[in-house]
Amino acid sequence: MLGSLILQGDLLGTVAQLVRTDDFYEPQFAMLFSAMLALRSVGKPLDLQLLADYLRAFDSWKSETVTVCLDKVATAAHAIYYAEIVARLALARNLIRECTLLVTDAFDGDEPESLVRRMQSSAAALASTRQGATAPRLLGDIADELATSLESPSQVERTNRAAWGLWSVDERLGPLMAGEVAVVAARPGMGKTAWGFQMLRHSAEQERPALFVSLEMEGSELAGRDVARLADIDSRRIRRGEINEEDRRAIRNAQQTIGSLPLYVWAPAIATLAEIRSVLRNAIDKHGVTLACIDYLSLVEIESSQRKEMRHQQVAAISRGLKRLAKELKIPIVVLQQLNREADNAEPKLSNLRESGAVEQDADIVMFLHHGLVGKTPMPPNQRMLLVPKFRAGPMGNITVSWDGRRTRFSDPQAADCASYDKRFDEFNAAGEFQ
Repeated sequence: MLGSLILQGDLLGTVAQLVRTDDFYEPQFAMLFSAMLALRSVGKPLDLQLLADYLRAFDSWKSETVTVCLDKVATAAHAIYYAEIVARLALARNLIRECTLLVTDAFDGDEPESLVRRMQSSAAALASTRQGATAPRLLGDIADELATSLESPSQVERTNRAAWGLWSVDERLGPLMAGEVAVVAARPGMGKTAWGFQMLRHSAEQERPALFVSLEMEGSELAGRDVARLADIDSRRIRRGEINEEDRRAIRNAQQTIGSLPLYVWAPAIATLAEIRSVLRNAIDKHGVTLACIDYLSLVEIESSQRKEMRHQQVAAISRGLKRLAKELKIPIVVLQQLNREADNAEPKLSNLRESGAVEQDADIVMFLHHGLVGKTPMPPNQRMLLVPKFRAGPMGNITVSWDGRRTRFSDPQAADCASYDKRFDEFNAAGEFQ
């Protein structure tokens, strides 16, 4: 294939859609192909002298490599055929590697259920790697598809989008769209789990199935919170068992209401990104899930191949994986995350996202739930400040929301409740206190 490209370089663009640099088994061939792509990117021809100069700059020039490539060329016209062979063999090697890892882990005593999920996820990932390489499309064609879909109300309704569940937030930010990742971060006790769960519950109430992946709480604890909210009972009384007959009736009514909702909870002790991917894909296929929430990012288990990496690299890999997952499955994903201690007594910044700056880079929107400390004056305990320091599709800013800690629920605030605080907050913001 490489020899054919040297003889007929105008086929490189087509070949590059079929083959990637890491598809080559021999490192010297991968380096040669990388050099070809580099020359093409700056508009230079695939000339032998230019290739030699480029590779010498990296101490990678080996004349015998080019000689071997040219000696094996029957005709330059077969470049595409050869490229398909390289891609097919690379896929076979990747399949062998993944299967070998699974067999090794099975003999080492890993949980069979976990290995099955990994196997499903790996198979889907390998298939999508080849299927995902699509040819460039005219912007006009894409725009035509968009316009056609918007002309059909039923098509608009089927589009995977998720409302936040509070009018004050939906009005400012609009819905979270398919393929987007929203990171909702806070210090412990600020209500980030309640925020994510309430958003998914709102989606389920609109007959849009949702999946909550809880790596921090048991499913029974989440159900208890929701029952307390619907029954209008202090959740602490339920935990202590201090309920009367009237409370029991209210709890049973709440349970029946919850039972009709397409809201699913998966609360494993540990889960890797591959396992989350497998469970989410199955939930989409079986239940039509249109929205997912991961609680929370730092608790996602790393793969065995990543255990020697630095922690920020591990978190970065998980963050990138979740963004790819949202695009691949074409659903919005809400990811909960903790802020570091520096955000305790000041307005949070993007640098306060725990363990890795990649979380900020990969997210389409970043939101902070905060007690809203202005100078030395905190917000009332029944309010939270929702700060939006990053939003690719719209405006950034701050939104005041009401918080009921006893029933773990958010609501739209009464204007009079937060007007005085918002005024002070705006004054500090204008003075640069929060920049």
